Amino acid sequence: MKKGVVDNSLNVNNLSVNSDIIGANEREDSYVFDLVYNNTSDVDPDYITGDMHTINKLNYALLDAINKDFIPNYKNIQHKIGSLCCFKKPNDYSECFIKPTNGINKELIIENWDGIQHILASLVLQDTTQSIIVKKLNSTSGKNKLKHALWEYNSIFMSLHMLDYIDDTEMRSNIRKTLNRIEEYHQLRRAIANVHGGKFRGLSTIEIRVRNQCARLISNCLLLYNAIILSGLLKNFNEKQPDTKEKIKNISPIAWFHINMNGRYDFRRRVQKIEISEMISILQNELNSEKQN
Repeated sequence: MKKGVVDNSLNVNNLSVNSDIIGANEREDSYVFDLVYNNTSDVDPDYITGDMHTINKLNYALLDAINKDFIPNYKNIQHKIGSLCCFKKPNDYSECFIKPTNGINKELIIENWDGIQHILASLVLQDTTQSIIVKKLNSTSGKNKLKHALWEYNSIFMSLHMLDYIDDTEMRSNIRKTLNRIEEYHQLRRAIANVHGGKFRGLSTIEIRVRNQCARLISNCLLLYNAIILSGLLKNFNEKQPDTKEKIKNISPIAWFHINMNGRYDFRRRVQKIEISEMISILQNELNSEKQN
């Protein structure tokens, strides 16, 4: 219920490829589709993950409509097993170790398939947004057939993901690694925002959005700067130094202790270019000296 606005970002590994401002009191899950579908960058992810705040009764189906697999992280999967659905009767799975508790209402989905396709087409054609769809569905009565048909359709993809999530240890590991990268990016954005007292400044929505995109540009520039240095280090070490190469590969490009966030910058003067190759050479010598010691 906090007042104000917050940054809602779509990150691919460490890079922020799309971002928008939402109210601090709004749920992130109502904007997942819009962030993914409105991504105009060249980086186009096939899998979309997130924490529990990104899960609702629509996102699996909505993202499937644009050929994206929604694979969120479950903090406590045991509590979600009760939502597992099946096409047959639940009693038919009595011998299974993990048992579904609900059957999919196929007739309801078929009956309302035209309405479901209409909603999906409206989103893809950008006639409306996900947040508007969610608000309209929430404002309808509890007996609304189209709403329940969408929930049933979504439950199919949710159940498939839950089974994969339980069975595939590599998937769980990759999801948690991705969430760790997202948290690292959040820390970087907080460090950038602290220069302005941790607040978005502006008298209008446009000004606030411009400042948000400027902060995203700064963070991506910093990531590129670090990535160029790390790539140069990796290139300079030969195959006879596998330990050092693996050490460099495991270094995150999100680091800002070497950046003066609060400095005074004058862009009117012509300054010399940063000698990246010289910096890489210095770092390479330090890594070699550490190895010898």
